[in-house]
Amino acid sequence: MSIVADRLGVSKADVLDPTSADAAVKQAHAETHIIQEIKTYFAGHGVDLEAFKRSTKGDTAILVKNIPHSAKLDEIRKLFEEHGTIKRFLMPPTGMTAIVEFTNAVEAKSAFRSLAYRKMKDSILYLEKAPKELFKEGVALPAAPQTLSTGGATAKLAATDLLQDEPEPEAANTATLFVRNLNFTTTTQGLTETFSPLEGFRSARVKTKVDPKRGVLSMGLYVSLSVLSRVSLTN
Repeated sequence: MSIVADRLGVSKADVLDPTSADAAVKQAHAETHIIQEIKTYFAGHGVDLEAFKRSTKGDTAILVKNIPHSAKLDEIRKLFEEHGTIKRFLMPPTGMTAIVEFTNAVEAKSAFRSLAYRKMKDSILYLEKAPKELFKEGVALPAAPQTLSTGGATAKLAATDLLQDEPEPEAANTATLFVRNLNFTTTTQGLTETFSPLEGFRSARVKTKVDPKRGVLSMGLYVSLSVLSRVSLTN
């Protein structure tokens, strides 16, 4: 959720809005996207994802988990470099987890003993021995330490990709507009009547919440409007 909030430019509290009727669904979609992004990144850098299904562990590579969101790639790499020569260091743009491979088992063991459960910022690092034969044969090592730029093999997903529900197959080419600053008395019917004259209009829905005293109210924040083509709303 910290990653999603950062990409949206909002606070995590806004992402975890308890008054939203579909907050849990959006959070689940966001988590799924982040996990898939991490898998795609590792696979693109020579990691055999099938290796994680095997129980046999190797002795030179370490999985680093629970990396705090604010931690930078260089910070994590430096921690492990203090214990030996790193052969591979892979950390996806999303952060959260990394793979560190040392040139020999002695250095890997030293790093594991020293850094396992190390407190870092507002989190604690969890280390795990990586599976044996984790990397595919014939894949070249990274030429230089990675950066968190989006120009690499795996670009960051847009905020809309992370938070919007999966589109219906027939609506794959639609766009969703979020309309803010609505009056609390705004209804779905009223909003539909306002936007329906636009070419390509499909539907409109006002987010609502239940008030114990006044019944169902518009949240006054935003609605989802699906249109067949992008249109100008300047007028």
